[in-house]
Order: sequence, then C-alpha cells, then structure tokens
Amino acid sequence: EIYETSETAWPPTSAPLSLGMEPEFDGDMDEEHGDDMAELIDAEIYETLEGDAMAAVSDDDEDEDEGDADGAEGAADGAPAVEVEDESIVQWRAHTKPVYALAVSPTEPKLVASGGGDDKAFLWDCTTGTLHRELIGHRDTVNALAFSHDGLYLATAGLDGIVAIWLAVDGSLACTLEGPSEAVNWLTWHQRGHVLLAGSEDSTCWMWKVPEGECMQIFAAHAASVTCGGFSGDGKSIVTGSDDATLRIWSPRTGTVTHTIQIGLPAEIEGADGAVSCLDCHPSLSVAIFGVNDGRVQLINVESGKVLAQWYEHNSCIEACAFIPAAASLGGTHALAATVSLDGCLCVWDTNQLNLRQKVAHPEGVSAMRWHPLLPMLCTAGLDGVSRVWDARSGSLIRGFTGHTQGGLDVIFAPVSATETALVSSADDCTARVFRMDQAAIARTHASGPSDA
Repeated sequence: EIYETSETAWPPTSAPLSLGMEPEFDGDMDEEHGDDMAELIDAEIYETLEGDAMAAVSDDDEDEDEGDADGAEGAADGAPAVEVEDESIVQWRAHTKPVYALAVSPTEPKLVASGGGDDKAFLWDCTTGTLHRELIGHRDTVNALAFSHDGLYLATAGLDGIVAIWLAVDGSLACTLEGPSEAVNWLTWHQRGHVLLAGSEDSTCWMWKVPEGECMQIFAAHAASVTCGGFSGDGKSIVTGSDDATLRIWSPRTGTVTHTIQIGLPAEIEGADGAVSCLDCHPSLSVAIFGVNDGRVQLINVESGKVLAQWYEHNSCIEACAFIPAAASLGGTHALAATVSLDGCLCVWDTNQLNLRQKVAHPEGVSAMRWHPLLPMLCTAGLDGVSRVWDARSGSLIRGFTGHTQGGLDVIFAPVSATETALVSSADDCTARVFRMDQAAIARTHASGPSDA
C-alpha cells in the first residue's frame, strides 16, 4: 500500500467545542487602504466557468519503489536510523523523493495535494489516505501548489517551468499555461477570480486567465529570480520580491512598476544579503510583509511604497511570513503577522503597534509555517522533523507531533469538520503525514487566554 492509516475511524463525530476566545486587538491601521476589494482587470475574470471539462489525464498504473521511507534512508554513512515515535494517523508514501509542497482545498479540506522531487503530484484524502488522482505531466520537481479561492482548480508548477491547471473534483487537466522559460518558484491565485500569478527563475512574473490559458500580463523588471509575490489585499496591485534585492509593486492593468524598494545592505549586519526570500500581502489592507535572506523583516505600505517598519529579530534567512487570516482574527483587526527562519525562531508581530509580540525558539531551523484558517494558531515545520502547533497570542506550544525521520519541508492545517482539524506535514523522508489535533486541549489552551509576554 502507498498509504497507511490507523484503525480508529476519523474524524470522529462529537459536539462542537467552545474555544473560549475573545478578539485581541482594537483599532485600525493608520494607513489608507482604499476600497475593500477592487476588480483586478475586468469583470470577465469573475465569470462562472461553463462548458465541458477538459480532456482527462490518463490514470497510468506505474510500479513504484515504495520502500520504507522511515528506515534506512534516514541514516547517513551507514549509521543506524534514530528511533522516532510515529504519532501520525495517516502516512502518505506515494512519493519516492522528498515532498516539497502541500496544499489543502478551501472548500473540501479533506482533499490534499502534494508535490515532490520525484516529478509527481497527487490528490488524496487526508482522513483515509485514499488516492484521488495522480497528476501526470511534470518532468522535474513539483515545488509549488495552490487551490483557487473556490476550490475549483488546483495549479501545480515545478522546476521544469510547466504550470498546469487541474480540475480539483476529478484531477483532470484543464489547461497548461505557457510562459516561463525556467523553473517556477511560486504560485498564487487572485482572491476572487480565476486569475493565476507565478514567478520564475528567469526573472519574470506571469499572470494568466483560467481556464482559457490566456496570458493577461508579463511583469519584467527584476534582474534575477522572482522568489515570491502576490496580489495586494485590495486587488489594485501586485507585489513581487527577487534575488536582485528589490521589492517591486506593479500595476496589473499596465504591467508597469509603480514603486521599487531597494533592500539596503547595512554595514552593521555582517554578511548582509538583500535577496527577498518571502512575502505576504494583508488580506484586506494595502500592506505587505516580506523577509530577507539575512534575517531582516520589513512591513510596507503597498500604495505609497513606504517602509513602515524594519525588524532585526532573526539572524538567518526568513523562510516564510504571513498575516493572520481574517476569519482567524475572531472579529479583531487581524493585526498579527508571523515569520520563521532557519535560525529556529518563530516571531509574531503586532502590525498595528509595529513591534514584536512573541518570539519562540525551535531546537533547529524552521522551513515552513502556516496559520490556521479559522483560529489564532500557527503550525511550523522544523528541520528536526517535528511539526509544532502554537498559540499565536500567548506564544505557548500547544503540541508537537513526531513521525518524520528527516527534516520537515512543509506543513498545513486541514479543518476537516466543524470540530476536527488535521495537521498535514511533509519532509525529506519522502512522506507526508497526517496528525490528529486534540480539540479539547486546544480549547483549554485558548480558554486560559493570551499572556502579556
């Protein structure tokens, strides 16, 4: 079998739990943020998909080497493998090389996509380990995955420069997008329409209309790989970061640069490296946060291009940064943002007060971080192979999950029912694993309220 599951039926049925959480923040950011959401290009990108589904990809039966990814491959130079308690309830073993990327459907949270160094991507059920479809067509590592806002489409991309769009319902190929001449680093969908944005090693960023496959705009001004990017929360701008040590803000209508932020190389930082490693745009305000290879974190106003804050809490590359989702703010102003770094630190920032709220350390570096879509919790993937869940308001550790025998690469929450959340993680050990969250423990943690640390 390419997967294993526990014998206990899951998710169980139980009465909803009261989490006892209250909004934490009052007030709004001082910056003007414009309309709640503007149309990106024209009304056409919001039209309902009509017509027949595209040609389906054949379901080839391929023999795979499904050796135990948790055994000898975790040992180096003949040393015995370290015994690790496996707390997972599902072990996804379809991949034969490291699993670099995970995505969860926003409308069917049991549906997970995974992409790996074996040039493969899969759609599967994280509660049972059932394969829905192997997504065939990539010729190199699949390192980027993203579901559209309505869960209709899944986009996959990789080091082969291919961007493919699949119908999530059955895994059939909707279209292949042409453009990048080198590896694709990341993908992101527009918040409201079927418009996809992707950045490439060839120093360009592309925007397509799906499912037509029409190229709507090419953004070409960076002098090196476009490492990260996204749509601004108000839908009026696109923000990209690059290895050329610049952050650029673009007009999606014209493809022109409206602001360029040059990442300086301060003398006080030894070995300063201004390459932009990650960024995230606020879900509703015209604000973005981004991380730099040398550990700096900056907050900017997207409309003006003004740097609002610069923080120096990290001392190594920022691997991920993200604002808390609106639904997870529990009625507050969702002013929290988080960053993780190879220095092993998770930092939670108050973007209203422009200061550090929490800082917690991991035993080793951290490669990935995600917010819970509905609760003020974070999950992190550690290079020690442990996936951890944190209370973002108090900085307290809710739970650490073991099972991987090598370093973690990605991690994500999957709220599979009204009362149950799964944690899905992937690692260098060629597996993805699913862990059951203890909702009662989560409720007790949050009922105690946030600390003032």
